[in-house]
Amino acid sequence: PFFRGHVARSLGAVAAFTDDVAASIEHPRTAVASFEAAGDPRLACSLRKTLGWYLGEVGDLEASEATLRAALAGATALRVDSLVPHAKHDLGEAHGRRRARLG
Repeated sequence: PFFRGHVARSLGAVAAFTDDVAASIEHPRTAVASFEAAGDPRLACSLRKTLGWYLGEVGDLEASEATLRAALAGATALRVDSLVPHAKHDLGEAHGRRRARLG
């Protein structure tokens, strides 16, 4: 699962930068599940944050917020202090965009 997680992580980045929207969501989800299965909650949390950002970029702002809230909670619980401000930033971006969409 650990190797599969790293492969999915890489494929997700390639997909995001080549405008393959479906794969840019599918691969990070696979990476999160793989790192969880491998027993690495820190990498799973990091990829969950990335997934939340990608969801926001493709316009699924509700899923983005939920995923980023989970990533923030995980980063706080795991004391991954370097991830917390990034998750907060991305969550604020998704929240702001969703509120702007609602008017």
